[in-house]
Amino acid sequence: MKKGKEKAGSSSGRNRRLETNVDAGDIRRFRGPEEELIYNKWLMPKHIWTEREVILTDFPYSEMANLVDSCGWQRVTGKPHMAYPLLVKEFFANFNHSIEDPATDHQYTTWVRGKWIQFSPAVIANYYALPALDFEPIPADFDMTQVTQFLYGRADAWPLVGPKFLHNQLTESLRIFHIFVCHNIDPTSHRTDFKESRAQFLYHLASGHKIDLGEHIFRFIVDLASQYASGRSPMFPCFISALCLADGVPLLPHEEHESPELPITKRTLGNPVARRAADNPAPLPVAETDRLLRQIFTQLSEQGRVLNSIQRTQLAMQRTVDHMRIEIDSLKESNNTLRGGQRTINFTYDDVNHQEIRYFPGVNVEKKVMGDRMDHQERTHGAERPGPRAERRRYKYHLGAAQIGAYGLKAF
Repeated sequence: MKKGKEKAGSSSGRNRRLETNVDAGDIRRFRGPEEELIYNKWLMPKHIWTEREVILTDFPYSEMANLVDSCGWQRVTGKPHMAYPLLVKEFFANFNHSIEDPATDHQYTTWVRGKWIQFSPAVIANYYALPALDFEPIPADFDMTQVTQFLYGRADAWPLVGPKFLHNQLTESLRIFHIFVCHNIDPTSHRTDFKESRAQFLYHLASGHKIDLGEHIFRFIVDLASQYASGRSPMFPCFISALCLADGVPLLPHEEHESPELPITKRTLGNPVARRAADNPAPLPVAETDRLLRQIFTQLSEQGRVLNSIQRTQLAMQRTVDHMRIEIDSLKESNNTLRGGQRTINFTYDDVNHQEIRYFPGVNVEKKVMGDRMDHQERTHGAERPGPRAERRRYKYHLGAAQIGAYGLKAF
């Protein structure tokens, strides 16, 4: 196994290196071969999902501000610790899956780089300075009409149009609240849409009900550690990094760290008024909708006629091209040599039978010469004047295309 400098599995430009005095060979990173396999196969390729600071002064009197104030979650919304991706992934790879078993020697502890560190709901509550409160368990049943009306801000939202709730349909303040929950409370890298159970959780929190956050985060991390093959990213990396370093877990030489994502501010949603208008456009009147549909149908029909005309023209052109290719191939097969627009024909003249006997590949001459004078004129037309008669002589005719046709040339 390679020691020393390693990459953190993230291409983020926010990665930095930290110098340490610990030699990499002195650090035992995995409890055994199984943990090392889990790390290399499932966790190393994953990108961590960091917590985010919330600028609460940008959201006065919002559901999030009221919840943070009533539950004492100020540290949950504060600036997160630096995250160390390798350390976090090793935390999950070596996780103690018997952490809640009182019969073991390592109840509420887990192994990281040769050390057993404390990890429990109480440790989490202490880290976030959570006050002791009377918690309200999440109900098993919800009035979904009430839940949807609260989240979407309108009375006709339930039943949903699609199978899931949509992030961009939430009220402006609840979209900010949902982003906060997706990073710091119940992390997920997918927030575009979400199931009914998550909508109930958002409603329970945003409507002012208190939960045991220490227990919730503990249960979330335990479940995530047992689902390493599910494809989910390592969550709560800032908290886990801070917990490990506080318990004396060493860092590798030159180990990279990653800064948390940008804080959640009033600019996080961009222009909320314009975006909400784009997400919820006013419906068109029925008459206007019918007019637009007829216009679209007319345009599509016209485009179809034009396309058919183009296809017919292409087919006719293709047929013409095919015919020209056949003609060219026929001319090539005649094996005649074109010279300046004329055709050269080799032949032998038979004086005895007064008949032209042509010899050249691919062409047969059927025309017979009817007499010496006519024969002499035809033989000398456009060619060298023949010499004295002989029983058989060879001549060359230099005839144009029209003259060749007049002499009755036929291809074999």
